[in-house]
Amino acid sequence: MPRVLAIDDDVNLLDNVKISLEMEKIDVDTASTAEDALWLIKQPVYDLLILDWQIPGTSGIELCQAHRRHGYSTPVMMLTAMDRISDKEVGFNAGADDYLTKPFDIRELILRVRALLKRSTAKVVANLVRLANLEVNLDTRIVSRNSEPIHLKPLEYKVLEYFIRHPSILIEPQVLLDNVWGAENEATVDSVYSTVARLRKKLELTGPDSPIQTSYGRGYRFLPQEEKS
Repeated sequence: MPRVLAIDDDVNLLDNVKISLEMEKIDVDTASTAEDALWLIKQPVYDLLILDWQIPGTSGIELCQAHRRHGYSTPVMMLTAMDRISDKEVGFNAGADDYLTKPFDIRELILRVRALLKRSTAKVVANLVRLANLEVNLDTRIVSRNSEPIHLKPLEYKVLEYFIRHPSILIEPQVLLDNVWGAENEATVDSVYSTVARLRKKLELTGPDSPIQTSYGRGYRFLPQEEKS
């Protein structure tokens, strides 16, 4: 299920957006303060960001610029009352992919969100990913080498899929714990280390050429073959 982060200091508007998008089977997290926004926007778990321009303590423009500086390619929609052409120019120059002005029709928001989510998920072509002599089918959840299936435990597969869906981004062990194990799970980061180690061994993706790279003391990066130097 796609996951969206909506940031706006208007709590009533956020509630309306959240309810409307969740009716479309889209998970929505919200933030109405600069503190929450600055923390959530760093989490590499979202398929789309919806940002208001005017947020006390920061701004949607600053958040968008920071997001792009950190190398994130997540689609961004500005949702704001700033409706001049010059404002839109600032928004797009900051890295926004779409710009919707308030007041707006919730149906138009839904249509735009759907379009941006399609753009976000199009990175995984036909849900079939090739890694060296491996093939990962994200629809059937079958992982194979030279057409021979490789048995992965459910948790190992979830870690692999999380890597695939978040390429090039530094993924901290705690992020994997929260989004793969689940925030309520009592597992520790040691569980992350051991699971990733088993995954690499089963897939024979060890060594300097592995697409699953360790950033020592920080976490992991998944680098598809075409991105490796």
